[in-house]
This record gives sequence, C-alpha cells and structure tokens, in this order.
Amino acid sequence: MNISEINDISGRFDISDSEAKRIAANANNEAEFIKIWENDDWWTDGNTLIPVCLSDKGQAHVAAELARHGIDWDVSAVCSEIEDGMLGGMDTIRASSNDTYDYEITKNAASRAGVCQAGYGVFAYIEITADMVQFEVAQ
Repeated sequence: MNISEINDISGRFDISDSEAKRIAANANNEAEFIKIWENDDWWTDGNTLIPVCLSDKGQAHVAAELARHGIDWDVSAVCSEIEDGMLGGMDTIRASSNDTYDYEITKNAASRAGVCQAGYGVFAYIEITADMVQFEVAQ
C-alpha cells in the first residue's frame, strides 16, 4: 500500500517516515497497517533485519527433522511452506530475539505419509530458530 492512503501518519502513529514505508510495504490496507504497527516491531528503525529465507543450516535442519520422523517429503517444498509461514504476519521471526517458528505436521498429513494413523491434532513440530534464517536489511 502507499502511505499516502493513511491520513496524518505522524499525528496518529509515533513512527518515522522510513518506518511507515516499511510497514506499508507489508500491508494491503490501513487496517493491516495498524495491526502491524500495534503488534510487531520488526519495522522499527532499530530492528531493520527481516527474514528472507531459510539458511543452509535451516534447510539441513528441516531435512533432518523430516528424516527423524520418517517422512519422505520434498524438502524444498517443506522449506518453501515454512518460509511462507514465518516471513510475515504475527509469526514473523526476528534476528535479535529468541523467537522460534514452529512448522506443524498434522496427524492427517503424517498419516498420508504413512508414519501414523489418521487423526486430528499435531503429529510433530519442526522448530525453526533465528540462527536457521537468512536476514536482510529492510528497505
């Protein structure tokens, strides 16, 4: 979204122009802008590293966890799902924290993989930590 779509940014929000532009680049409308401003801090000038993708360490961890659980899935596809989940919204992982992102493998998905009987709930989690993620400076 364009920050000009929000009236009186400096009067309504205690943020710099660069911070407002960072939030706006990740929001589709004013309601999303406000939600990000209220609930996240990745957009602040002092917190400008944003997650981009899993690092080699993260990809190796995903492969090892899938193998440990006996699940023969396409590692690249699972890594892409994890990246999609952790790169935005409330689950955004930050570089300077102890945040983790938990990728959930449901019992239903594990059943299709042949490693458990069908059911509801979580079969396993793959925990992603900040040291498994590649970060870049936000624009």
